[in-house]
Amino acid sequence: MGSSEAGSYNSSNATEQYVHQRQIGNLPEQQNSRPNADKSGRARPATKDELTPGATVNDKTGVAIAKVEQVDADGVVVSMGAAKVKVPAEAFGHNKGGLLLDMTKAQFEQVVAQANKAS
Repeated sequence: MGSSEAGSYNSSNATEQYVHQRQIGNLPEQQNSRPNADKSGRARPATKDELTPGATVNDKTGVAIAKVEQVDADGVVVSMGAAKVKVPAEAFGHNKGGLLLDMTKAQFEQVVAQANKAS
């Protein structure tokens, strides 16, 4: 298939459409994850030694979203401005960009808002 055919592909089969879009790199996850994957690398679970007060926490796209305030036996307190939330230590990953949570900044903001609203 030539590049001129990429825009005119009209299969009625959803699976074929998905495979085609994946081949040309046009799926949302391919477009959004490629730049950050190249610079940040693959994530792995964070170790206890990496969960330190003052450490920056990034979202899954590499955007800084919070700072570690304190590490407790039952979780890690992170702050986003004046708002704070306790997150289970197992929820943190780590890659070349540092600590991260598997959510977007907008999703994290919602979690923080709900946690602070309830208290």
